[in-house]
Amino acid sequence: MQALAGLLGISAFFVTWILVARKGRGRNWRGVQRHVLGALLGLVSMLVVAGIFAPPQASRPIASNASNVAAGTEAAPDTKLTPEDQAESDKAERLKKVRKLSHGITEVSEPTSDRLLITQGVESVWSEKAWANSATLWTPEFLEKLTEAYPGHYKEVVIRFVVPVKDEYGNSSTGEAMTLTYDMAEIAKVNWKGVTPFDIMNFAEVYFRPIGRKGVLEWCADGNAEYAQGFCEQSLQ
Repeated sequence: MQALAGLLGISAFFVTWILVARKGRGRNWRGVQRHVLGALLGLVSMLVVAGIFAPPQASRPIASNASNVAAGTEAAPDTKLTPEDQAESDKAERLKKVRKLSHGITEVSEPTSDRLLITQGVESVWSEKAWANSATLWTPEFLEKLTEAYPGHYKEVVIRFVVPVKDEYGNSSTGEAMTLTYDMAEIAKVNWKGVTPFDIMNFAEVYFRPIGRKGVLEWCADGNAEYAQGFCEQSLQ
């Protein structure tokens, strides 16, 4: 097709040149004028005809990423996380959600992948007994939400209760009242519609600090020991 276009273009050049030269002779143009004008118009005709019949050029293929790299263009960075980074990202997101499960959570961490450590704190308490009553209501509610959100994920959950304290000099601070440790294999068996908060407190392994022991003893003496027997017995040890 390209050879044909060239042949037609050359033919158009000579035909135009001859026609202009003859027409110029009838108008008494000089020989040089006729031939120069004929050559110019013939050249225009050749370009037009060759352009019409020339085959279309194939579109240039887009360079591949490998070609770009070979040419010195950097490829887009690979943003896929490593397994370790992905695990850390999942952990951060999980702890963020755990913290939102209930009010009063001030710290949350995973010492190991299957162990959860929670710190629950309050800004003020009416009395040690009132704090103990609040803790026995808060704990079952939190554990139920946790097992619904992450069933089977944790083997052990440790809850530290921190309360405001004041020393003999009147300085305010916070102190640990008690720590509850739960075997989550036991909690996984719980039918939440068939238990009371007292039952859930009985599942805990409890470590008391003096301020916490005092509040729990008062709470147990207020008629609650009958229902939370296991929990109250640990406060006496």
